[in-house]
Amino acid sequence: MYRYTQLLCLAVVLLFVVRPAGAAPERIVAAGGSVTEVLFALGLGEQLVAVDTSSVYPQAATRLPKIGYYRQLSPEGVLAQQPTVLVGHSQMGPAEVLAQIAAMGIEVVNVPHGYQTDSLYQLITTLAQRFNRQQQGASLVAEIRQQLSQLEGQHVTPVAMAFLVSVGERGLMAAGSNTMPDALFDSAGITNAFGAVAGYQPVSVEALMAGAPTHLLVPAHAAAGQSAAQLCQLPALRFWAQQQGCQLSIVDPLIFMGLSPRLPQAVAQLQQLAKGKADE
Repeated sequence: MYRYTQLLCLAVVLLFVVRPAGAAPERIVAAGGSVTEVLFALGLGEQLVAVDTSSVYPQAATRLPKIGYYRQLSPEGVLAQQPTVLVGHSQMGPAEVLAQIAAMGIEVVNVPHGYQTDSLYQLITTLAQRFNRQQQGASLVAEIRQQLSQLEGQHVTPVAMAFLVSVGERGLMAAGSNTMPDALFDSAGITNAFGAVAGYQPVSVEALMAGAPTHLLVPAHAAAGQSAAQLCQLPALRFWAQQQGCQLSIVDPLIFMGLSPRLPQAVAQLQQLAKGKADE
């Protein structure tokens, strides 16, 4: 009976893999919010048939079928969408699942995912080349470069800020060097209060006080529905808030932690926060 069930499941999967006559040349499944956003920006939205749960922008992406979280994909969830290609960044997995999907004749594309501004340009260029959208990719990169060049030419009063990806009962965790928040701070002319550490690292209340960031940024998922005022009352942040006046902003994690074409918006937001602090 168990063997029969296995064969039946395999038969169902195989039926899903067979592409119907007249199907579009590309049926794309995207795994990773940054990948999905770039594909839409390249004009490939109509070819996307499913995305992972981290793909929440643009709004059209939220209406597509979901295949689960990009780090925890299942072959059935992907193959059920009858894709011709699965594309995601380098942290997509698990590896054995990707191997199973590839074995079924589905192209699996892993694109690089770094944590610098140049990483965004590389992501756009790689996807543009794969899907024959070179002109759109070049135009998108040029537009982002121009926007950032204008922002980087603006004078910003030197301030220190910190990006906290965790503020709850498990303690504080800050973005150090080699993270997207650190790259954004650099582009905005702002000092990362925890730039001396690498990656995302736990920090103590004492370290937060010693770093003395004038402003904290917390991604929306870490805020867990709490307001900035409520976050400032948490034990881990209360003393900092008393010192700095609860200068805390809840931000979009896809813009501040991913490789989003809206990266210039994040830089502009940081500069505006720095300007507001300087004007006090």
